[in-house]
Amino acid sequence: MQQILNYVDEKSEKHNELHNDLHEILKNDLEHLGLFINERIINLSPQLVPLLHNQLCEDIKWVIQEKLEEALLFDLKYLLFVTKCYKPTVSVTNKKKNLGFEDYMYTKFEDYAFLKKAPIKFMFPANSTKDNAGLSVI
Repeated sequence: MQQILNYVDEKSEKHNELHNDLHEILKNDLEHLGLFINERIINLSPQLVPLLHNQLCEDIKWVIQEKLEEALLFDLKYLLFVTKCYKPTVSVTNKKKNLGFEDYMYTKFEDYAFLKKAPIKFMFPANSTKDNAGLSVI
């Protein structure tokens, strides 16, 4: 986990206007930070995705309400997402000089939905991609 946080902090320093805010969370509020790994079966019906995410929230609330032993693990203020996105086609990039998050393509539609709600977000180039179009988003 610490290697992931160090990697995110390093990328944030180079590519994030709000680096100081994220750095503060990564260094001083780890007990309230969760890592959200969003992997799902690609052919899972898109209609089920919101239901699965809602159920995850309900399960966390239940653990906390029941005061189970694991409840302290879910006392989170922040969730860290790392996902991949792709640059749009050349025709789109030629029309717009400054691409926004909404201009990129996401492998899972819910990644963009989470991104829209994120108070701190930034992009950085992926180290090695087949077509050099891949970006990582945090």
